[in-house]
Amino acid sequence: MEIWALIAGITLATSAYRFEITSKIKSLRDFFIVMFFVLLGSHVHFTTDIMFYVKVLILSGFILVIKPIITDIILGIMWHTRKNSFLAWASLWQISEFSFLLITMWIAKWMIGDPELLSLVTLTGLVTITISSYYILYGEKRYPKIRKYLWILPWKRHKNYKKWKESKAEIILFGYWKFGNKLYDSLRQKSKHILVIDENPSIISHLEENKIKNRYWDAWDLEFLKDLNLSDTKMIISTVKDYEDNLILVEYIKNSQKYLKDIILILMSHQAEEALDLYDRWANHVILPHYIWANHTSLLLEEYWLNVTKFVENKKQEMDRLKNRQKDLLIEALLKI
Repeated sequence: MEIWALIAGITLATSAYRFEITSKIKSLRDFFIVMFFVLLGSHVHFTTDIMFYVKVLILSGFILVIKPIITDIILGIMWHTRKNSFLAWASLWQISEFSFLLITMWIAKWMIGDPELLSLVTLTGLVTITISSYYILYGEKRYPKIRKYLWILPWKRHKNYKKWKESKAEIILFGYWKFGNKLYDSLRQKSKHILVIDENPSIISHLEENKIKNRYWDAWDLEFLKDLNLSDTKMIISTVKDYEDNLILVEYIKNSQKYLKDIILILMSHQAEEALDLYDRWANHVILPHYIWANHTSLLLEEYWLNVTKFVENKKQEMDRLKNRQKDLLIEALLKI
């Protein structure tokens, strides 16, 4: 029955009305998920047998070691970055609901005679789900500290690695989406030697279609930064808002003594305190988006004030700009799905 229910769900997923169906059954789905886990928890029986908990730790350790290796190999074959691989297998660390479902079915059908196995699998699930949930929420922040240990996992460089390493650029732009594409439009009026680095495959496909020089890589992997050819680089711009990521870039450029005096470093921040710290650490300029938007609106009010005609003219210009970026907006919508 459960398998046929799954097949029914797959069938509905191909329907043109799948989003409407999903929105209408969401509350029902959440209710049954809660009931499922309540029922599952009711079958857990704690014991004083130390070997039972040793088995839980061994099984959890097996899952937490084997899953990353398998996932890393698969994503390595697909040429994904180390950071993306880490975030992928960290979110897959837990055992799936099908594990609980199959064990419950087998015990109910007397295919498994030891009911203790359900408690073993459930506690293993609690351990792996807890660890996985933590890294789903904080994986981005923990990655800089964990990446130095990832060398033990199998991984291979992209087939175009040598070409990337040898390529040069006058300006390097980290992060193309939203703020980055506007900066790129301004930069290309001054220079033709611009390299865009992004870790989103959809963005890379968009850049390829528009014949924009790009590299798909994890910008915050030190190994990748070391392989960048900075001999002709005059400016590095990062539109990534994460403070820790920007610190990595600042420290790397700062420690590259032969480039220190030549490279202009522009970063982005959403906090004034973080921006001041980045300035102290050698950033030449820090972009604060909310300050820029507030200043722009203030200048707009100062210039137009109560002149509705000027606001209407500005509205038409803004609409034209948005229509010209319709393809970019479509990509943004796809990224949110």
